[in-house]
Amino acid sequence: MTLPPRRPSQSPGSFSSIKLSGVVATALFCLPAAGQDCAGSLVANGHFTSGLVGGSMPTGTVGDWSQLTASPQVMTSDGCSAPGCIQMWGNQVVGESVRQSLPGSGIVAGRTYQVSLRYRWLDNNSNLPPYVRFRLCASASVPVQYPPTASYDVIGVTPNTSSTAWSTQSFQWTAPNNASHITINPENDVAINLGTEVSWGQVDDICIVEVVPCPGTIVDNGDFSAGLVGGSMPTATAADWSPLTASPQVMTSDGCSAPGCIQMWGNQVVGESIFQQLPGSGIRAGRTYEVSLCYRWINNNPIQPPYVRFRLSAPTASPSDYPTLSTYTPIGSTPDTSSTSWQSHSFQWTAPVDAQWIAINPENDSSINHGDFVSWGQIDDICIRELPRCSNGLVANSGFSNGLVPGSMPTGSVADWSPLNATPQVISPDGCSGPGCIQMWGNQVVGESIVQQLPGMGILAGRTYRINVCYRWHDSGANQPTYVRFRLSASASSPGLYPPQASYDLIGITPNTSSAAWLSHSFQWTAPSNASYLIINPENDSSVNNGNFVSWGQIDDICIQDISVQAKSASYGVGCFGLALSGNGSPTLGSTLQLVTTNVPSGTSLGFTILSFTRFDPGIDLGGNGMPGCRQFVGFDAAVTFLPSGSVGSVAFAVPNNIIFAGALVRSQSATMSPATTPLGVITSNGLELELGTY
Repeated sequence: MTLPPRRPSQSPGSFSSIKLSGVVATALFCLPAAGQDCAGSLVANGHFTSGLVGGSMPTGTVGDWSQLTASPQVMTSDGCSAPGCIQMWGNQVVGESVRQSLPGSGIVAGRTYQVSLRYRWLDNNSNLPPYVRFRLCASASVPVQYPPTASYDVIGVTPNTSSTAWSTQSFQWTAPNNASHITINPENDVAINLGTEVSWGQVDDICIVEVVPCPGTIVDNGDFSAGLVGGSMPTATAADWSPLTASPQVMTSDGCSAPGCIQMWGNQVVGESIFQQLPGSGIRAGRTYEVSLCYRWINNNPIQPPYVRFRLSAPTASPSDYPTLSTYTPIGSTPDTSSTSWQSHSFQWTAPVDAQWIAINPENDSSINHGDFVSWGQIDDICIRELPRCSNGLVANSGFSNGLVPGSMPTGSVADWSPLNATPQVISPDGCSGPGCIQMWGNQVVGESIVQQLPGMGILAGRTYRINVCYRWHDSGANQPTYVRFRLSASASSPGLYPPQASYDLIGITPNTSSAAWLSHSFQWTAPSNASYLIINPENDSSVNNGNFVSWGQIDDICIQDISVQAKSASYGVGCFGLALSGNGSPTLGSTLQLVTTNVPSGTSLGFTILSFTRFDPGIDLGGNGMPGCRQFVGFDAAVTFLPSGSVGSVAFAVPNNIIFAGALVRSQSATMSPATTPLGVITSNGLELELGTY
């Protein structure tokens, strides 16, 4: 065939075009190169910056990459976010391509990977197809043919692009086979071996990172991907799991995020179930865990109930029966689902006892031992990981473990705590997560209580705190209310009276419990006033000052953590032609901040303000794109246009009112379309960094 004409070298650049749609500007800014923002990538030199020798391969070279077919071009000036990229032409049957022998173990079958790359079309010839896309493939052996070929696994194909600006494509892919090589080629829809039917493109920043589904889990093979032998247990197997009752089915093709899951049927009294002996120390009493799983209903028979839920249990000894027994500690049950699509469910759970096993079964509301009354379902991605304990807490000796002298206060004692009313009991060896807790009785008007003078500055007005306590009802054996709850209060001055009192700030009240097992309760609270003292007491609904109307309880692991973040903004870099961006207000959660652009040149038709999580400092020089003296200080995640009023433009940024955004860093930069400035007619401002805060 006649080779298509070569593409001449182009100047590098990130800010190459602006397209407006309504009020949103999609200016295409490149993000940092894969080597800078792609930690853990399987691909060596995915950003094509190492070992650059410009030209057509094999004379042109780049570290860790080789030509597969024809003569791909190594570009030393072009690149998405740094010099270096690969330029190629191709279609469905002919073209240039590159390959790499992956370091280490390469791609592993059954693993899920996050794949990203950056690419753009090259407008070489108006007679060639005006678009391009790129194909990524994986091969177990050294590849020798132009993709696609049946011996290669397709990792993914990008969408078509007709833009000469860099585009980013990111997706997840689960590997069907092991592979030690990857290939990359451009293509279009044409299957003709002719130079006038190929498309040209450039590719950069190849990143392939394994997605670790559940770091820190205490469950082995929770995604059922290892040791898969399909069929019914015990003939079928999944590593680390065993059948508990009946014959659960191991599915080798179905799965929530990767091949492999368990299929079972059951109700309240009969069914299939599986179990695992947990590695290490297993589940520890008093520890709090985050539990997540993926599940779905299987529509096997229209006669059977059209929904399913799954139960997780923690037997304290090797289990032998279907998991509805009271001897199995319940971890939790999922909501019912009637969907055949995978559903995710997560929750927190505090273990009341140690356990070395977990058991899992499907169920419904029926207690009839008959096949017409069971539900079918599939389960996958079991993840149980311990949550961090109280770090940087305000409360001293929050677990009542230091200075333990058991008995009734003040004879009984525990470091950093004092009796406020009556004679609270210091208990050992009882405790939620370790020896030591406080036992008290009380109601609305009378009872025992404890107090602590908080170290340091104590509780500060306007700050937001996360509070967690562990507590349980204590059965005193008397004819008293069979439940308890605990009240936490704060006081600016040394307290002397039993709560509640108007002079105390209410921090929070736990839910009622009638359980003798330890329960964990967590909530958030914003302090209305400064406070130096913490007060804790048990209560119930009674306001009768009589011993027959009080409730008993134990409390432990008092954790109060300051999770507030001060809202701040700071400018960085310098705009060109005097264009400046500032924030009018504070980026406090739930507020609206005005992002104000000043010194807008006369004759400016339009401006836009960009919001991004990415910061470039000292910034990317945009001189090569016709904007001498201007720099790019942010990535491009979103932008809003504005019409200048005189020399000023403004857009409103509504800060989310959600604590999860506290501490988030949002970067902003403005640009205006000002014809009498740069050759491109576009200028940029300084960068502005906003730290979202609670106060």
